Amino acid sequence: MNPLFHCSRLKDICTKTRYKPNALGETAKAAVIEQFLYDHFNYKRTFATIDTINGQLMEAACIGMISSKYIKNEITLQDNELALIGTPDLYWPKERIIEVKTTRNPITFTKDCHTGPHVEWVYQVHGYMMLANLKRCRIHYFLVDTHESLKKPSWLHGYAALADDELERSIFSRAEQEYEMDNISNIPTSFRGYSWDIQFDEDLAENITKSVGLAIEYYRSLKYHLPNE
Repeated sequence: MNPLFHCSRLKDICTKTRYKPNALGETAKAAVIEQFLYDHFNYKRTFATIDTINGQLMEAACIGMISSKYIKNEITLQDNELALIGTPDLYWPKERIIEVKTTRNPITFTKDCHTGPHVEWVYQVHGYMMLANLKRCRIHYFLVDTHESLKKPSWLHGYAALADDELERSIFSRAEQEYEMDNISNIPTSFRGYSWDIQFDEDLAENITKSVGLAIEYYRSLKYHLPNE
């Protein structure tokens, strides 16, 4: 049986080497190795920032802004032949898919609205469309406030100034920067949402299929390097 790769990692998996267009790049190999380690040893790399956590906490509110009748999808799509798995934010079988993305930064939001959706988002929803056999979907993008639970804790105030040495000062200064928040109260709600309709791209789907095929081959080759029991 094939391994299952998450649609959210498709952009990484489709990364090729500069000189060998039909070979996986280092970024793609790292993504495959992460999946391999999870499948065999339940090792999962933890990667979280204030922005990613905030996006998860604000997701329900964003879905409500699309429609008060919508609720978060809990149906996971997977296909062993495609070797893909994923859970769209909103999903109506045989009808449509909606994916929700967020940012706390008004500059980033404005720039993205002008330049278009992130490439990794396009790859991700193409994976969903391949799994659901759909030809179009929509990405909703929101400028969001910082969730109350993530606002700067009181213990962090002034710690940088009280630190004993330069290393401690740099650590606490970095922590304070991580908790910095953009004040978007003056930006009307009507200017905090944007959307793109994504049409199914046959060439992109073909690239995904070929890249996943290479990823499967690399994944299987890793088994031969497992220590003997």
